[in-house]
Amino acid sequence: MNAITGLPRAGSTLLCNLLNQRDDCYASTTSILPRILHNISDTVSGAIEFKAALDRDRKRETERVERAVRAFVKGWYGDADREHVFDKSRGWTSNFDLFGQLWPQGKMIVLIRDLRNVFASIEKQDRRTGIFREVHASIWTRAENMFSPTGIIGAPLDALQDLLRRNRKHVFIADPRDESIVGHAHAYPLMILRYESLAEFPQESMAAVARFLGIKQAKHDIDNVRNTAQDPDGLYLYKFP
Repeated sequence: MNAITGLPRAGSTLLCNLLNQRDDCYASTTSILPRILHNISDTVSGAIEFKAALDRDRKRETERVERAVRAFVKGWYGDADREHVFDKSRGWTSNFDLFGQLWPQGKMIVLIRDLRNVFASIEKQDRRTGIFREVHASIWTRAENMFSPTGIIGAPLDALQDLLRRNRKHVFIADPRDESIVGHAHAYPLMILRYESLAEFPQESMAAVARFLGIKQAKHDIDNVRNTAQDPDGLYLYKFP
């Protein structure tokens, strides 16, 4: 089990599409799995009956919950008949500890991008659907909303900053052109991949991803990338990711 997360408009869908070109990888469309697991954790953590059992035998009850959650996820991806599964959701950014406890050998790839270009990409998409836009909102108002702590950029950015502060020793920052760095990638559970690197050096970036995952490198068809995402963009008026 592996996870793909990060900032909006930072290439997570592109990465999933490239991974899906491989016969041994399955990368999901945008997933609600982290939210489901978070709700399970909240429910169990707040149940008096479970707390009583936990007090009697911490190891046994902790392992029971872990086993049950792993079984749920295995069933969730029961139709993914490939060796390596990648769940794509920004929710993983704020659930790294949960992910690591459930899948100690799992890998998490975090996509980042220059924030100016993230905003520009969203703004450009917004202008393509002008008939649906909030005509009273200026670009400054939209920027303020997007970068707020609960905004489409601000919320994942806050989660990303927290993730990096607490796990800086476990982070591999990919530079696909530097083979000496890439060679140590597999030792880390967390990889930072810049959109700019993925877009400019796709083959080298995917080779770095393969090294990080500890799987065989593959040649990707960069000129024929099929979009495997099934996100309901219409629910967002085809504006935001």
